[in-house]
Amino acid sequence: MTRARQLREFWKALADLLDAGLPLVRTLNIIAKDQGASKFGDDIRSMTELIMEGSTFAEAASTLPEMFSDWELDLVRAGEVGGMMEVVFSRISKTRGIITTADQLEHFWRSLSTHIVSGVPVLAALRKSSTVFDAGSPYRKAIDAVIASIKEGDTLAAPLDESKLFSALEVNMIDVGEATGSLDAMLMKIADLSAA
Repeated sequence: MTRARQLREFWKALADLLDAGLPLVRTLNIIAKDQGASKFGDDIRSMTELIMEGSTFAEAASTLPEMFSDWELDLVRAGEVGGMMEVVFSRISKTRGIITTADQLEHFWRSLSTHIVSGVPVLAALRKSSTVFDAGSPYRKAIDAVIASIKEGDTLAAPLDESKLFSALEVNMIDVGEATGSLDAMLMKIADLSAA
């Protein structure tokens, strides 16, 4: 099994077991036991020990930078603040192994929705979520322009439309989300459409 697949299954198992009502430490112990005597199992056990000593999941996971990316840790921190860990774990499991632009866009929308629903301000959520794109990517540059426009008092939808990188459907769904106060839900719908 590849490392990417192991991690995808790890995040999914975390989401499913927490959703079933199991405590985090017990969930991690179950997953570690399932991994047996392997490096992956040992890493999960070391994280579990740190959590039992009082670390948050994100703090424990950050001790394993070769295992978890910065964007995963950012989403986990947002989930810890928002009290929606199983939702975050599920979203991460669906967005691992990003390769294509479509995959990157799906991840961007899911990440943005997760940060916003967790109470992260829009500008910070955009900055954190845009890291899915390479620094030279036209999408990264477009998000930087969106951030600048929002600082000047613009909406999210208008500068996205001006970039010509996002579809009319995406822009209009965001416009409706901003107008109705359901931006996070609309962003998730856009992510689902990107994944289809």
